[in-house]
Amino acid sequence: MNNFRNLDEFNLLERDINDALELIANLNGADAAERHENNLGLMENDSLFEKCERIVKDASKAKKKPTIRILSHFACTGGTLISKCIAAQPNVYLISEAHPFSELHINSSQARYSPTDITTLSRYANVPEIHRLTAKIFKQNIDSLHSHLSDLGGTLVIREHTHVDFCLGENVSEKESVSQLLEQDYNVIKLATVRDPIDSYMSLQKNGWLHFAPQTFDEYCSRYLKFVTNFPIKNIVKYEDFTHNTKITMREICSILSIPYSENFEDYFDVLNLTGDSGRSDSNISPRSRRQISSDLNEEVKKSKCYIELKKCLDY
Repeated sequence: MNNFRNLDEFNLLERDINDALELIANLNGADAAERHENNLGLMENDSLFEKCERIVKDASKAKKKPTIRILSHFACTGGTLISKCIAAQPNVYLISEAHPFSELHINSSQARYSPTDITTLSRYANVPEIHRLTAKIFKQNIDSLHSHLSDLGGTLVIREHTHVDFCLGENVSEKESVSQLLEQDYNVIKLATVRDPIDSYMSLQKNGWLHFAPQTFDEYCSRYLKFVTNFPIKNIVKYEDFTHNTKITMREICSILSIPYSENFEDYFDVLNLTGDSGRSDSNISPRSRRQISSDLNEEVKKSKCYIELKKCLDY
């Protein structure tokens, strides 16, 4: 204390150091300060220097998180086409329709041959606490795949099966399961692709994929809203933009995902084999005309408050 001319000078220094600590913490996330207090054991009697040193070390560790890329979209929104074009970029490997907890592929009447799928085999075996086990196996598999591709100079993109979280049954998830499972250990880059909900809803009707309840257009838009609010607007790309200005939009997608871009992707994207390929069958990327809207759906669209909000959110 003898090195300070007065108590006010000491208090000023202490305030400046605390401000610096807060700034460092904020760089590491909005809840960083609280997380440091809880997880790092920063007690009131720790010196300011010790606090600063620990926060800087933690921030340094956070920066070393590996990056993982996740692509999300609703069914019937052109997701497979865009996924193929992403997978056609140099050294990019896209796994399609991944989800840790999906049971859509499970045959309840007869077990299917799945020799390498430990999660499915565990379900058939009625292994207890399957949800916890499934999350663990899924995470371990992604860790191994990501590490393997990184060692080989490749880039992993996960196309998650968003339908399971937002369009299945009566309940709606607040967040995508894959992102939620990986964000603690990875720097997650998320990209959502969207399509005018009228068009995608009509396609769902045609394919018999209205798996939610109630099966109304307003309910669909309500779920769509919950989905898109998990993404910053700059990380949302429209299918319509992609079909009208394919190369420009593809370059934007690659920029968002921080993956390499090749001008030649249109020459060979269609040879890639992905699940969920239920839409267009030709290799020509071009806009599609809208199907005839039924009078019943037209009335639903007019009355849907969620559609009005969704249109405003996505600028449709």
